[in-house]
Amino acid sequence: MNLSGKVDQDDIVRARNVLLASGHRTPHEEVDAYRVLAQVSPVSYLPRLVKALQRLSYDSSSGERHAACPALREEAVAAARTIDPAEPARADLLYEALDTCQRELYTQGRRAEGHAMRAEMLAIGRAQAELSGNPAVKGLRDWAAGLSEEGRYAEAADALTEWVGAALDDAGRSGEALAAFETLVSMQAVEAANDRCSMACHDAAGEFGPALDDFCQALSYLGEAN
Repeated sequence: MNLSGKVDQDDIVRARNVLLASGHRTPHEEVDAYRVLAQVSPVSYLPRLVKALQRLSYDSSSGERHAACPALREEAVAAARTIDPAEPARADLLYEALDTCQRELYTQGRRAEGHAMRAEMLAIGRAQAELSGNPAVKGLRDWAAGLSEEGRYAEAADALTEWVGAALDDAGRSGEALAAFETLVSMQAVEAANDRCSMACHDAAGEFGPALDDFCQALSYLGEAN
């Protein structure tokens, strides 16, 4: 998508007619129209293009991926990155586009590229958490999963501790949760190769709820991987 080039006026008219037409338009026609209009009015049409590209990449009604799904999702990320940083909706749009694209990249085995996008998602999540004062950081869980798949188990455990700790902090149980996490992480480091970590995790999960259960399952997985 080239936002700097000149756009033919006939193309602009056709694009507007497609969007204004009362009849049915296909997702492909919609994307083509937004591609043209985003070059003319990026503030108004870039966010719509990002969403339209993601809709086109996967047909929710049929449950089938578009043949050009990877390219469409990468185009959605590129479009989202060009949205003015001052636009309030930019962070959420970019995060969603990155999330959709990184899943596709991992499916294709392009793990390094997918992991890089997860790092970008985490940066967005941290910035939003800092602005809102909410301890929950979007992207931590996916980031931790990527770390564990790369064999960076200690970093993955730290990320999971932060993720679940924030969830339980929201529930008003931060003190006991953090104490439990410290114990679990210590166990992970010392007893990674034995089943006691998994048993302790499941016992703790029964007390602290589903969020901690996810944390424990991840720790158990890390222990098995070690």
